[in-house]
Amino acid sequence: MGPVNERTMDYSMDCYFRQLWVDKRLALNVSMPNISLNIKVMDRLWYPDTVFLNGGKSFVHMIPMPNKFFRINKDGTVFYSQRLTITATCRMRLEKYPLDSQNCHLYVGSFAYSIDDVIYEWRFGAQKSVEIAAGMTLSQFDLLQTPCFNLTSTIRGAPHSVLAVHFYLRRHMGFFVINVYVPCLLLVVLSWVSFWINREATSDRIALGTMTVLTMTFIGLDNRNDLPRVSYSTALDIYVAICFVFVLATIIQFAAVHYFTKFGCGEGPQLVKYIAKEVELEEILEDQNEMTNIQMEQ
Repeated sequence: MGPVNERTMDYSMDCYFRQLWVDKRLALNVSMPNISLNIKVMDRLWYPDTVFLNGGKSFVHMIPMPNKFFRINKDGTVFYSQRLTITATCRMRLEKYPLDSQNCHLYVGSFAYSIDDVIYEWRFGAQKSVEIAAGMTLSQFDLLQTPCFNLTSTIRGAPHSVLAVHFYLRRHMGFFVINVYVPCLLLVVLSWVSFWINREATSDRIALGTMTVLTMTFIGLDNRNDLPRVSYSTALDIYVAICFVFVLATIIQFAAVHYFTKFGCGEGPQLVKYIAKEVELEEILEDQNEMTNIQMEQ
């Protein structure tokens, strides 16, 4: 099973899809319990037009030969098996992404026949009819449960028999911890280094602050590339935004400190006042020296 794509909101899986029905017209008067036939015989027989109601681009494996199996039992029971790759839609809610769990559905039913003609049922009951391959793992999810249901859905004004299976998926956190959470945390810590840089080293503090802000912006934009353009914020967006605020706050803090502590340090408008006082003081000293010299000469 997989991949599960959040951007296109669908999932793919490779499965053996097996159907069983009874057609008394095909009952055999032979000693053998069943007969396996070539798949081309299916073109001359009736079989249910089963489709995946929420399916997308799916296909039957054809290499090196069509992966299909067809068998008729002596009592007219027909067994039909195919190996399919199914792509089905999965409406996801991503408010808690990447701390979310998703419930993806697969609906199986007839395309043309209503409940008056065809009724679908799970062969071994709703609990045992879906088997998961032993040791199957997904790269980003844990498959928790696969409950099955029998439904009746109205399609084109007529009730249809539908089989449903739900895939409960819980997302792994490892990828996001390594690629998003830890880098954002380290950038916030790196932005705090400017607190220990000398206040006079303006270029160093501005360069450090600008670098961390741009890096946080890049991480935030890159994170959104894997998601659909939803109208709400995810949990990861909120985390990145908070980290961005912390990084931006270090630059604002430096600007505030630099502005409110520059008075009396020979900077800005205070420098003009300081120079004016120096010039005035020098003029007073020169006047005093001239008066002293005049008095001494007298």
